[in-house]
Amino acid sequence: HSYQELLVYNKRSKTLNSKHLDRIAIDIILFTKEGKIAPAEDYLPLVEKWELMGGIAGYRFKFIDAGHFEL
Repeated sequence: HSYQELLVYNKRSKTLNSKHLDRIAIDIILFTKEGKIAPAEDYLPLVEKWELMGGIAGYRFKFIDAGHFEL
């Protein structure tokens, strides 16, 4: 089995067609001042800038993946 298949099996990913495998996607985690993972809406300024540059943001996926950014 591939690494991606294991991620899907263990519910760490929802797709077998990951752009991460093609090295054209990254995940960014934003934190609050308290050190907690930021809510999805905190990603919006970064999402909007990324999309203006032609990128695809996971924030717009059917299941929100706020920290996912791909080319």
